[in-house]
Amino acid sequence: IKVVIFTNPYHRVLIDSFDNSEVNSFETMLKNNSSEFNFNVYSLQEKYADLNIWREYLHIAIQPEGKIFSDDILQIILKEIEE
Repeated sequence: IKVVIFTNPYHRVLIDSFDNSEVNSFETMLKNNSSEFNFNVYSLQEKYADLNIWREYLHIAIQPEGKIFSDDILQIILKEIEE
């Protein structure tokens, strides 16, 4: 079974509220596990932060602009299937 890990996207307001040490710790944990268990991690937490696709700070919902997230997840899955 192929494991695919991606981080949730967040609105800029939430990203700015995160403690940097906690973010760094989380990213280090992902990197270490990725190396140890041989899976890819796709970091999406800031990719859409400044786009006008947010219904509220936790939900990408504005259509059709919000479809970018679904399309990116589809591309990740297709890439992983091909490998």
